[in-house]
Amino acid sequence: MKNKQYIHQKVDETLASFDDAKQATPAPFLFTRVMARLQAAKESSWEKIGRLISRPSFAVAGLTTIIILNIMVLTFQHSKVNNIKAQQTMQMATNYFSSNEVSSIDNNENTTP
Repeated sequence: MKNKQYIHQKVDETLASFDDAKQATPAPFLFTRVMARLQAAKESSWEKIGRLISRPSFAVAGLTTIIILNIMVLTFQHSKVNNIKAQQTMQMATNYFSSNEVSSIDNNENTTP
């Protein structure tokens, strides 16, 4: 029973301590000082780059550039493959027609049966 009275007494003391409490108020011109500091903060280079990249015009230009570069690379590789195939065909034809077998077939001087 004594313990209950002690607890009630402490609760009443705690509640009574709030009677003299007043609402907290900021110092004069605090808001203007905070806003001035926020506006005076300089952007870092990463923030500037991020702001630039996040623009839709930059994104469209970047994607267009990447697509054009991919098309150019694919076209270059395709033409390179075609050139290699043409060179191989030309080399095979040159080797075939310059060989002794073809010239011996058309040799009219060899009249032995």
